[in-house]
Amino acid sequence: MEESHAWLTGKQLAEMLRQEDFQWIWGVLSAFPTTVSPEAVLRFPLPDGENGAAYWYNPIAFLHPLAEVEFGAFDSSCTVFLGKSAPLMEDISRLYPLAEDLEESTRPKENGGS
Repeated sequence: MEESHAWLTGKQLAEMLRQEDFQWIWGVLSAFPTTVSPEAVLRFPLPDGENGAAYWYNPIAFLHPLAEVEFGAFDSSCTVFLGKSAPLMEDISRLYPLAEDLEESTRPKENGGS
């Protein structure tokens, strides 16, 4: 992938992941419904690691407004997963039991007072 962005089907991505041995260091993978065209996606700024602030403050937001799922990798030290499907998020939580809920971890802590 030589460009700043690529358009792959889910099958193409799955095949690439099966065949390639690589580390994803910095970037955002946004998944769109099959009804959304590349032209519609390109009407908005493309997500990248530099504009990932929407992940770190409540309310948590997708970096691309048409995305249904997003994976964000930040300097290979943190990976963020967002999904609009509750069953999908439950599956991810089961697969990665050490994963943290972003909304919970970015919620301002209440001052307990003394």
